[in-house]
Amino acid sequence: MRKGFLAILLIIIATLLIGGGFYLITKEQTALPPTSLVKQSSGLTSHYYDDLMGFNISYPPNFEISNDPNGGSISIHETTTSQNATEGKGLLIAWGGPYSGKSIEEVFSSGVNFRSDIVEQIDFAKECQQTTIAGEAAYDCYPTALQGAREILLSHQGIIFELIDYDRNSTTSQILSTLNFGFNTAEWQTYRNEKYGFEIKYPQNFSIRDGTNNGGAVEFVYASPNQNNQDAMFGGPYFSIDRIQNTITTLLPNALGNELSTSTITVGGTGAVVAHYIGGGMQYIDAVYIPRNGYVYEIMLSGYQGVLSAFYNEVLSMFKFTN
Repeated sequence: MRKGFLAILLIIIATLLIGGGFYLITKEQTALPPTSLVKQSSGLTSHYYDDLMGFNISYPPNFEISNDPNGGSISIHETTTSQNATEGKGLLIAWGGPYSGKSIEEVFSSGVNFRSDIVEQIDFAKECQQTTIAGEAAYDCYPTALQGAREILLSHQGIIFELIDYDRNSTTSQILSTLNFGFNTAEWQTYRNEKYGFEIKYPQNFSIRDGTNNGGAVEFVYASPNQNNQDAMFGGPYFSIDRIQNTITTLLPNALGNELSTSTITVGGTGAVVAHYIGGGMQYIDAVYIPRNGYVYEIMLSGYQGVLSAFYNEVLSMFKFTN
């Protein structure tokens, strides 16, 4: 009898240990976010390309994209719902910067406001773990401020991207896994000017105002998805190209009374000077001066030092002389 009782007791103890261990393992796996995002694009037949920020992402045909009318974010959500991600459904992709010399931890530990409704301060030790997405090191977080939503933070070319998954289901995780960085320049259009002797590629959502027939500049003006063309230098993404019969040596001192600094780059295979304006009505406008055959080609860039720096660098790489 005693041996039988001991055998039964051992079986009960073993069962409790195995069951308890399974419970602990299951609980631990549920509590921790994934350490990486494996790309899964099956069924994601719609694609979004952001020509300004240089990223693309895929999503199912029953989802749609909503653009923030003020810029700085998009939301991806089901077409059957009246709520978009800014109202707590679907996915939100926001960006800000550049944060020169600052890490993600420094920016978010001190409190940052990418969205007007939340000023966020993250405890990275308690609320995040490291992961990778789109080839970039990232943080996978569940911040208290977002009340259960998943947040992924990554930095790409000095710009911080914030990906918020409000739904936290297999579909939104699959969408996030398809994020990729790069400009879709194969779909950009080509503008060619025989009089001034240059060509340049530009995104389809820019319109052109050509003043070169009257000796002026050609302007490339961004058409917002939610607004009419932004026809002011400071109203939105904008760049222009002009040709001036002068030299950089005499032009710069007269043109740049309020420049912050100058630097040198190569554009169209020719050395160029970049003048970074500040104040005096030219704030956020930078100018690239390229000497060529007795002329100076002046490329004005709105917001070159801000979040659009990667976009403008891509545009400048598309500039070519044709004579």
